[in-house]
Amino acid sequence: MSGLVVIDTNVAVLLAVGLVDIRIIKRHKRLQKYDEIDFRNLINLIGQFSELIFIPNTLTETSNIVRYLGEPDRSIVSEKLAEMASNHQEIFISSQSAAGRREFVRLGLADSALLIMAENGASLITDDAALYEAAVRSGYAAINFTHVQAARPDFP
Repeated sequence: MSGLVVIDTNVAVLLAVGLVDIRIIKRHKRLQKYDEIDFRNLINLIGQFSELIFIPNTLTETSNIVRYLGEPDRSIVSEKLAEMASNHQEIFISSQSAAGRREFVRLGLADSALLIMAENGASLITDDAALYEAAVRSGYAAINFTHVQAARPDFP
């Protein structure tokens, strides 16, 4: 694979938390279904692309969700997210454009903006089945991270 890749909020939370300390993954209430192997698989998957990009909607949602930790983890992970935002390209999708997609009513603003990114050629990594299905139905390149996890030989 090559080219641009964009990730959804839950995947971005896994990335930010795991980059700080993989042991925190199990302590974060939104990441209970993930572990160290999932984080390493995510790193390997993202590494197959030339560039990871973000949209403001995902960074905003991720910023809110990474805070579901006690201190000092909350501050450290928030600092890592700030670093991620600084080190990767961020592409703005207007709310007007995202809300204009037919999927908006069902998926919401952030997911509709991610679909616009996919429509414009970025591959999408998501653990959201509805977002994944909408992307695939539209003919966009998408990877369901839940499928990646389920393909693990040790996955229950």
